[in-house]
Amino acid sequence: NYLNGKKEAKRWGTAHGSIVPYQAFKTKDSYIVVGAGNDHQFVTVCKILNLHSLTKDEKYKTNKLRVQHRRELLGILSARFSEKMTTEWLELFQDSGVPYGPINSIQQVFSEPQVLHNGLVLEMDHPCAGKIAVPGPAVRYS
Repeated sequence: NYLNGKKEAKRWGTAHGSIVPYQAFKTKDSYIVVGAGNDHQFVTVCKILNLHSLTKDEKYKTNKLRVQHRRELLGILSARFSEKMTTEWLELFQDSGVPYGPINSIQQVFSEPQVLHNGLVLEMDHPCAGKIAVPGPAVRYS
C-alpha cells in the first residue's frame, strides 16, 4: 500500500485488487456485490452459482491463482449472475457464510427497514420550502 511502499494503488471500481471474486455483478435487473474472501467461500459461491467445474479447475484453486486469471473468471461469473434477478441471488446466498448484498437504488435505501427503524430520515421546516426530508445522523450518542 502507499503508506508502506509509496506505491499508488490501481483503481478497481467495486472490485478488490487482491481478492477475486470480490465486487459488484450485474444481475438480470440490477446489481449484487459478492465477496469470496477465502478459498472455502469461493467454493461456496461456485456451488450457489451451479458452477461446480470451477472448483476443480487448477487456475482457480487459490485466491492467488484467481487474481492471475481475474478476467477469464469474472467473465464466467458475470455471465451466470446476469441470468437471475437480484432477489433470486439474495435468497440463494442467504446463510451461505459469503459476504453479499444488493446495490440499492436511492428509493430502496430510504425504504430499508433499518433506515426507517433508526430514524435516519428526519423532517424539518425549511424557511422557504416548508417541510423537507433530510438524512439524519448515522451515529447517535446516548
